[in-house]
Amino acid sequence: MIVTIVVLIIIIFFGLNSKAEPNEAEDTGAEKTVPAVSVTTAAREAGSTQVSLIGKVRAANEAIIVSESSGKVISVNAKLGQNVSAGQILIQLENQSERAALLQAEGVYEAAVAGSAQADIGVDSAKVRLTTALQSAKTTNQNAYSTGNSIILNTLDVFFANPTTGSTGLRVSGIGNTKFLNTERMAFRDVLAEWKNLSVNVENAEDASQKLDTSIEYTNRILNMVDIFTFIVNDNRGNDGLTSEQENTYKQNLATARTQLIASLNALDNAKSSLDSAQDDIQQAEISASGSAVSLSDAQVKQALGSLRSAQANLNKTIIRSPISGTVNSLDIKLGQFINMNEEVASIANNSRAEIITFVSDKERGLISVGDEVDIEGGSKGTIILIAPAVDSDTRKIEVRISSDDESLLVGDTVRITSSSDTVELSDEIRIPLTALKFSSTDSNVFTVSEDNTLVSVPVTLGDVYGTETIVLSGIEMDTEFVVDARGRNTGEEVVINNN
Repeated sequence: MIVTIVVLIIIIFFGLNSKAEPNEAEDTGAEKTVPAVSVTTAAREAGSTQVSLIGKVRAANEAIIVSESSGKVISVNAKLGQNVSAGQILIQLENQSERAALLQAEGVYEAAVAGSAQADIGVDSAKVRLTTALQSAKTTNQNAYSTGNSIILNTLDVFFANPTTGSTGLRVSGIGNTKFLNTERMAFRDVLAEWKNLSVNVENAEDASQKLDTSIEYTNRILNMVDIFTFIVNDNRGNDGLTSEQENTYKQNLATARTQLIASLNALDNAKSSLDSAQDDIQQAEISASGSAVSLSDAQVKQALGSLRSAQANLNKTIIRSPISGTVNSLDIKLGQFINMNEEVASIANNSRAEIITFVSDKERGLISVGDEVDIEGGSKGTIILIAPAVDSDTRKIEVRISSDDESLLVGDTVRITSSSDTVELSDEIRIPLTALKFSSTDSNVFTVSEDNTLVSVPVTLGDVYGTETIVLSGIEMDTEFVVDARGRNTGEEVVINNN
């Protein structure tokens, strides 16, 4: 009991003393630290913009080599990182049959040349050959049209939206070829109708020859489109969004279309050669004094020469050469390996000059111009050399190319690019940095500094965002001073202005 009373007395004693003692925090006299802020106006910020982008480094001059034939690799004459010259042999495929066919074609050609002085043909026979050549030209034109029309409608139109009506657009990335491909597809709406009528009537040899030339032109135009789409489907940017099954189907269909078009061109060339040969025979027969017999050798020589050139072309497809001078960046081919037609076998590039590919939105497009200097991650510099003239219909992005001579940039790297411009005209738009905004659950505000150096919250209405800035539609004027960085600041907080 006595112990309990003593404890109570001690507690009461210290409690009274603590009330009587002054507050140490009030008597210390310590000065409160006032935070410093920077202020600016929209007028001062006008013209200062920055765009931050991600791009991929590639060689400015690069060739992706695709096999034109299938077969077993019998020699590899280059290695990764080696410098090669244009035309240098990189890979050879097994080609005994092609060499044998070439040897046979050479024999036929030599026999045709040797027999040219002995082969005679009468005037009537020459006229029969001309009639046959005219009919062959007509039939070949019909077949070329059927092949071209089928490839346009069944193979290429899967890459277009509204290919036959309205405004045509690509369903895949054009990788720099969008405008050309759209223009060509729209042009073929009329071309196909005109082409169909070429083979209806053939009046004479001159008319038939002109129509064959037109068919050759149209076939080559379709072949060019097929080659571009083959490049697009094989490029990672072009096949983005495609399933593996779609990609394989498109590659196979394009390869088949290319084979059919090459066959059409060969048939057209042969028909034209036969027509020219038949005309020559008629002229020789008419020049003949008796008109009884002339040489058939010219036609035979031309036919043999055509076969010879075809055999040479087939052999050359088994010998893969470098189309440009540069460094071998990829060559994953080994002796004995079997490769398929249209398979990527190597890439050659000039690595001394790099090019960065990036993409911007249509809003960011207004903040950059061709010729602008940009900063590349790692301390490199670059120059914008190309900005695509239109937004890609699928990605809604605009392609931008940046050139750089910095040898430290490695092909295939992904880098950050920063574009700063102090010359962009912003007219009367009020733009402020995003850091100046303070958001609440219902609105957005900026801080101004009152005469007694306290923060005042000013509600603002915001518009579109451009890079690191946003447009203010209402709430402040061009000359309204606001705090540059509102992060961590609160209304009524005492501050000191420091713009150093």
